[in-house]
Parts: sequence; structure tokens; C-alpha cells
Amino acid sequence: MIVILLMQMQYTLEFMKIIKFEEFLKQQGSDPINLVSNGFFLNSDIQTLFDKDRSSFVSKVEKLISYFPFVVRHPQFIIDFILPQIISSIDTSSNTNSDVKESETVKKCEIKAGIANSFKPSRMLEIGTSYGVAAASFKKAMPYCEVYTVCPRLTAGYNNPLEESNIGYFYREKGLKVIQLWSDSTKLDFSKLPVFDVVYIDGNHSFEYVYKDLSNFANLTRKCIILDDYVSKKIANKYNMVYGPWNEGVVNAVNKFLIENPDMFREKYLIEGTPYCLLIK
Repeated sequence: MIVILLMQMQYTLEFMKIIKFEEFLKQQGSDPINLVSNGFFLNSDIQTLFDKDRSSFVSKVEKLISYFPFVVRHPQFIIDFILPQIISSIDTSSNTNSDVKESETVKKCEIKAGIANSFKPSRMLEIGTSYGVAAASFKKAMPYCEVYTVCPRLTAGYNNPLEESNIGYFYREKGLKVIQLWSDSTKLDFSKLPVFDVVYIDGNHSFEYVYKDLSNFANLTRKCIILDDYVSKKIANKYNMVYGPWNEGVVNAVNKFLIENPDMFREKYLIEGTPYCLLIK
């Protein structure tokens, strides 16, 4: 086990090229995506999403409890993440910064959409619908692309539980055509799925799920797999990012898969200062 962990650490440090987002777009010959100037994201959208997330107090508490094993090994996580989450959930007088131009949610969506758009996909898949913000951003940025997203109807027991009515809420609110697949991502009928140019993995962040998602979709992806939350503890410290259990599972699964399949991807990038890992064919 120690040998495997050392190999995974070495893989992250030696084989992942860290590249600035602007440099990556220039290399791809692609322009950045702006989802504010075109009127897609509004101040009211940010406030609504914040309110929806804060209202799911019970599921959030269950999720925080599930982090206990990680906290034992990384107590700093209590200060960095758990206490702020508890305060934001119970303090009804608090308010988020709903200025859409300053929203971290919007900035992340513009980066994700910019990455995906740089590959000019005719078809892409998102694993992990959640509120549908990323799927909506992909579709708005790439109206030429057929966007699929997958999520089970019943998310109880998963690491980001939502009521079914909230799953995909945002792309429906924006009137965008997104193809919703209702399923656990590891239980799809893969024989009936088309090939995707780009796959964005942001579903269940446990090691087992991320590894299975990579194994299942590596051969169904023609151009690039984008993984969210690929942040090692060292990278988190360097860029002042929170290091959580969702990162640990993703990093370990990706590293193990790449060690076992060293020639599957032509390039392997980390977008500097972000949680995005790109595996390019």
C-alpha cells in the first residue's frame, strides 16, 4: 500500500503538467467564455442557488458527519471547511455576495465551459448533474453541442444528496435542451451509449466511483476527460485551496488509473489555481 501511495504521489508531481488557463486556451486556439456579458447569469441566479444550498440543512449535516474519518487525519479541515459550512447553514441573517461578476460559481463555470469548448465537441457528457449549473453553462457556451448529464433520481446515500426536483433545476430554469440520464453513473447500459468527445466527471467523489467512471468512459471518450476536484494537499496549500475528502478520492483514483494505463492519454494537465485535471487523447 505504501509503495502504491508513493507511486501515485510521484505521478502527480512528475507527469501532470501545470498550465495557466489562458495559456491552455491559446494553445488550443480557443477564446474564453463569458457567461455574464451575454446576460446568461444574473444576480438573482446566484442568490437562488445559495438559498437552495443553504436550505438543505439536514442533508448537509449528514454529509459533514460522513467526513469524520478524514477529519481524524486532517484536523485543519474543521477550520477550513466544516465550521464555515455550519455557520452559513444556521445563520439565516447571513447573505452571499450575489454580485454575479464576483461569483466564484460563475468563474468556475466559465473556466469549465472554456475548456470543453476548446475541443469543439459535437457531444459531451457530464457525470453528476447536481443543480444543473455546469450542464447549463456547457450548453449555453456550446449551443452546437449535444449535452448529456447523468444522475440518479434518488441521491440519498450519495455524497451530494439532493431532492429530485432540484436535480437539473438550473438548465430547466434557463430553458436549455440538456439530455438528462437518470442513473447511477456506474450502472448505465454502456452498450447503448454513444461516443462522447468530452466527458466531465464531477459525480460521486469516492475513490471507487471515480475509478469506475474513468474505467467505464475512457474508451467512450474521443478527445478529453475533464475531472473536477483533482487537488492534492500540496497543490491546495500552494494555491490556498481547501483540501477535503472529495479531493482525496479523486486524486488517488486518477493516479491509480494513469499508472495502470500510462499510454492512454497524450497529455495530462492541471489548470493552475483550479481543481481541473485534463486527460487529453
